[in-house]
Amino acid sequence: MGFLKAPGRNRIRDNRQPMKNDRETGNRGATRKRDTAPLLSDHAIYVALAGNPNSGKTTVFNALTGGRQRTANYAGVTVEKKEGKFVTDSGRDVRVLDLPGLYSLSAASPEEEIAQQVLLGTRSDTPKPDVAVVIVDASNLERNLYLATQVAETGVPVIIALNMLDIAKTRGMEINARELGHELGLPVIEMVATTGKGISELREMMDHLHTIGVPPRRWQLAHDVEHVVGEVAQELIGADLATRSNADWLARRALFTDGLPSAQIGEDLQAHLQQHRQTLSSEDDDLLDSEVASRYRWIRKICAATVSRPEDELRTRSEMVDRVILHPLAGPIIFALMMAFVFQSVFVWAQWPMAVIEDGISKAGELLISSMPPGELRSLLVEGVLGGVGNVLVFLPQIVILFFFIALLEDSGYMARAAFLMDRIMSRVGLNGHAFIPLLSSFACAIPGIMATRTIRDRRDRIATIMVAPLMTCSARLPIYTLLIAAFFPEHAVLGILSSRGLILLGLYFGGIVAALSVAWALKRWLLRGERSPLLLEMPSYKIPNARNVGLTMWERSWSFIKRAGTLILVISVLLWFLITHPHNPELADELRAQGADESRIQQELVRASYAGQFGRALEPVIRPLGFDWKIGVGLISSLAAREVIISTLGTFYFAGAEDKESASLRAAMMADINPDTGKKVWTPLVATSLLLFFVFACMCISTLVTIYAETRNLRWPLLVFAYSLVLAYLASLAVYQGGLILGFG
Repeated sequence: MGFLKAPGRNRIRDNRQPMKNDRETGNRGATRKRDTAPLLSDHAIYVALAGNPNSGKTTVFNALTGGRQRTANYAGVTVEKKEGKFVTDSGRDVRVLDLPGLYSLSAASPEEEIAQQVLLGTRSDTPKPDVAVVIVDASNLERNLYLATQVAETGVPVIIALNMLDIAKTRGMEINARELGHELGLPVIEMVATTGKGISELREMMDHLHTIGVPPRRWQLAHDVEHVVGEVAQELIGADLATRSNADWLARRALFTDGLPSAQIGEDLQAHLQQHRQTLSSEDDDLLDSEVASRYRWIRKICAATVSRPEDELRTRSEMVDRVILHPLAGPIIFALMMAFVFQSVFVWAQWPMAVIEDGISKAGELLISSMPPGELRSLLVEGVLGGVGNVLVFLPQIVILFFFIALLEDSGYMARAAFLMDRIMSRVGLNGHAFIPLLSSFACAIPGIMATRTIRDRRDRIATIMVAPLMTCSARLPIYTLLIAAFFPEHAVLGILSSRGLILLGLYFGGIVAALSVAWALKRWLLRGERSPLLLEMPSYKIPNARNVGLTMWERSWSFIKRAGTLILVISVLLWFLITHPHNPELADELRAQGADESRIQQELVRASYAGQFGRALEPVIRPLGFDWKIGVGLISSLAAREVIISTLGTFYFAGAEDKESASLRAAMMADINPDTGKKVWTPLVATSLLLFFVFACMCISTLVTIYAETRNLRWPLLVFAYSLVLAYLASLAVYQGGLILGFG
């Protein structure tokens, strides 16, 4: 296990560089007395679970809480808040808060800032923890103890869960847990969370929190610096801005990082702090580096006293596998084959469950039609409610399969390697490898892809990734692509083995990728300018994925997708149903029947006179330069709920009854449609090409835009996505259609 930095322009000096801007503080300064946690009453215990990524924190959380957990977001931010609960042997209720995976409390990301706020008890939506359990990877003890010591200095009683002891032993490491606890001044529980070892001891510890104290800081800064820290700590205590257990930590944060808001500190204290900073800056130009170095010297001293290693450390299996997986030539090939398998499986494996869901929805609709008299209520339930929910549920199997593979890759340790391999490509557009996973997720649906950007630490990189995720070709575009390609582009072999239609489909996918990377480059160059953040990854050991973790991840993400997308599309579908079926116009229907018109013609004219039809005809002058008529305009409006809705909308316009909505029947009707004003065909290969390009670029999905707003908490980002994608789509379609007319392809 170790750190790897992907190629790029940024240079990282060593492993400590990520803590270059750490704002950690501690409990030294004015206090040396060991604080002891008060004897707890019978109230529920609140436990914060902290740890480095890949330390086994999720496994410990699941082992403690099982299925008794819930996921939401912290108030005001998009950082995920996961809580669970369990009951101790003595009957005491314990609530467990799973903090985001952290390397330090540097507050360099929203996750780290929230972790600080939770541990200090300054968040109104989260109570201050009674105890913090820090999960420490025993096979990478020195790196993990950095975070553990920081958490201990916030003033919260800490329990060290020494996890992955089995992996440490395979490397020939022996750790004296008792001596480690003595050196740290903290209780240490030996644990192998994947087998359940240590979980019962951790549960039992919750009944004895009164025995856990807050030890004084044991590592030292320069004598003059320590003196100033002590003075500031006393001032913070006197101003009721700190307690004896966290005054030293807050004092160092205020001095070294200017991390406390001036409004909170007050003008007088702020002036004193500025004087202290000037004094210290003359003695040490980089106090943060000195603090990091001092902490690591102390940690290395502890590890030397408590950990025994073989003279020649054993080469781990992970290191041997990485010689192939991360090879400059073999690595990308393996990665491409693996992603091809995942991508293919998402569509192939989902066909059967999707067909089952479609069949179930169809039968439910038939049941409603047969059991209810015709009327608005039946139309609302069948076309609005059932059709809207079905548009989401049909794609649920793809979401489940995608998150199944993502959970496998994450839990096995491969995902970090994939991000590392992709960093070279992403770096050319100003992003890094962390953006790869969200964009991969967007091939199934942009919504989970956008949600997956929460793992990107740099805010500019995260916003840029969110902004381009809708350009990736999601599965909802496939029905439109296949319909138009099959209807207007003849099949023939290319080079004797390749399908022409298949190449067109591949080109559409590739076009979305190129567009996404190009827009990301433009955003990072102008709107989201800033130095590219380097990719610093800790390569976890390979391990067999935990079935419980994979199952819970699939369930949580799938349910989140249903709640986020399903409710929204349901509302939009009902709204579209209203716009297409209203206003009622019985006079027009009677007039057409008197003229001998059949029911399909009557239905078309009623839709033409509906609110949606009126809007489509009003929109026609704008879209006519693209080759689109008013019927396509209404289809574009309906596709805002879900892109594939345009197919059923066009089916209604082209007299397709319940048995005629298959692609072949719709294709025939579209190919035979004649414009009564010009006498020419409405649909041509040029019009189809124009519409295909429009859907490649346009973000025709309100649920995606709402998800962007939910993740960014700023209305300008979804509006910008909708605007730039619509402009790109319009210009691309305009250029192709008008250019085709000039070249005589109309």
